[in-house]
Amino acid sequence: MCTHNSIATRVCLANRGIQVNTTCPVCLQAPETIIHALRVCSLASSCWPNLEVNLGADFFSLDSREWLEEYGRMEYKAGSLLIPWNVIFSFGLWSPWQHQNRVVFQNIPFNQAIHSEVITRVAEYFFCAHN
Repeated sequence: MCTHNSIATRVCLANRGIQVNTTCPVCLQAPETIIHALRVCSLASSCWPNLEVNLGADFFSLDSREWLEEYGRMEYKAGSLLIPWNVIFSFGLWSPWQHQNRVVFQNIPFNQAIHSEVITRVAEYFFCAHN
């Protein structure tokens, strides 16, 4: 859905003709594009470096399509749990996105330790699916 500009960020909604303020509701610093919500916003950008993996030199500079394709296909074992990177990456996209929506729509506090939730969910999924 991300590569087709089909997730409901404020910029995607505005591009579909919906009257909405395009500023990111979490950081209030930039338009809420897909790449902003998933990689650049303070919520997402605080998560990625804390996932116990070595991020490539281009991790924060690739355009959205290249970033999703390149990092979504990597299968090397990462972190102390030796879970395939593409599994970690998927949860690294999903958990902060869900948390951002809870912050905006349910008024819950911003969680600076969202990376802990990602690691917990990844480990639970991986070990349940492979045992």
